[in-house]
Amino acid sequence: MERILSALTTQKAQSFDRFFTKAITNNLYFGSFDTNSTGAEFGADLIAFNIQRGRDHGIRNYNDVRCFCGMKRAGTTAPPEINPTTWQLLLQAYNGNPDDIELFPAMVSETPVPEGVVGRTMACIIAEQFKRIRYGDRFFFANHYEDCPEPNCGRGLLDHEKPFIPRRYLSHIICENSNIEAIQQDVFKPVSYSNPLVPCSQFPKFGFQEIEAFFRIYSKSPCLEEQKKATNLASCPDGGVLNPVTQKCYYVRTEVKGWTEARDACRAEGFELATIESATENAFVFGLLSDCAWIGLNDRTTEGTYEWSDGSQSEYRNWNPGEPRALLSGEDCVVMNCWNYGEHWDDCECSVKFHYVCTLKINP
Repeated sequence: MERILSALTTQKAQSFDRFFTKAITNNLYFGSFDTNSTGAEFGADLIAFNIQRGRDHGIRNYNDVRCFCGMKRAGTTAPPEINPTTWQLLLQAYNGNPDDIELFPAMVSETPVPEGVVGRTMACIIAEQFKRIRYGDRFFFANHYEDCPEPNCGRGLLDHEKPFIPRRYLSHIICENSNIEAIQQDVFKPVSYSNPLVPCSQFPKFGFQEIEAFFRIYSKSPCLEEQKKATNLASCPDGGVLNPVTQKCYYVRTEVKGWTEARDACRAEGFELATIESATENAFVFGLLSDCAWIGLNDRTTEGTYEWSDGSQSEYRNWNPGEPRALLSGEDCVVMNCWNYGEHWDDCECSVKFHYVCTLKINP
C-alpha cells in the first residue's frame, strides 16, 4: 500500500484530453468468455457503454445540459469550450444536428477549465453534485436543521467543535494508517518549495484521548447559558468568536491589508492583532481561517528578535520548518495558514496584503 500511496502523492497526473487508451475502448473485461471453450477472447468498450447508459437512463443531450449550466446552446459553429475540428467530427457523427449530440462524448471533448482537468460542462456537473452532497446531508458537520425528524440528526457541530475538522488533512490520515515516514501536507499537489515533504512525526496526533480532550475544551453543552453564569464568561461584542479557555474574542477580517494597516485597523476597533500563546490557541485560530492571515508577531524593531504587537511576552512559536529565514531581512511580519503551511507560521514582507486576525481580551 505504501508504494501505491507514494506514487499517487508524488507523480503528476497526465493532462486530460478526449482520447482514451485501447485498454478501455477495446479490452475492457478482456478474457476468455466463450461458452464453447474455443479460446476466443474479446473485450468491451467502456465509452460505448457510457453512451448506451446515457440513452438507457434518458440523460439529456449536450445542449440541454449546457443550458442547465448557464451556457448558450451550441449550433453548427463550435462552442468556445470545444476545438472546432473536434466539434465538426461530433457533428458528422450525429448527422449534422447539434441537438442530437450526446452528453458524454461532447463533455469529454471540452478543453479543461483553468487549473482543472475537466471541461466546463463536467465541472458544472461535479460542482452541482458536491453542492447537493454538502447541503443535502443532514449529518454534515456544518449543517444545522431545526426541523430534522431524528434526534440530533440535524445538529451538525457547534461553533467550538467545528475547528477540529479543518485541522485534519488527508496527509495526517495517511501517516496514521501506513508506514510512510514523510509526506507533503497537501497530497493533492506535488512536492515543491511551498509544499515540502514533512516528517509524519511533525503532524498533530489525533487518537481517542486527543479527540476527547479537544471536544471537552471546545464544545458547548445545551446548558451553555448556565455555564456562562457559573464561570462568568462574557460574550464577545461585535460578533467575535469567544475561546472560553483563553478568555479572548477573535475577529477574522477578510479585507486584505499590509501588516501595519492591519494592526492599525485592529486598534481602531479597540482590538489588537492576534497574540498566540499556546498550541491549543494556535489550533483554535487556525480553525477560524479560510486564507492567509496576519498575526501580531514581528521583528520590525530588531532583526531576528520577534515580539508581539500588543507587548505581551508570550514565547510560543509555531514556525514552519525552515522559517524564519534570517537571510531575508525584509521579511519582518508573521502570517499563518499560507502556502499549504496550515497551522505553521511564516515570516513575510510586511507590505504584502492578507486577511488578519484581531483579538480582544475578556476579563483580563
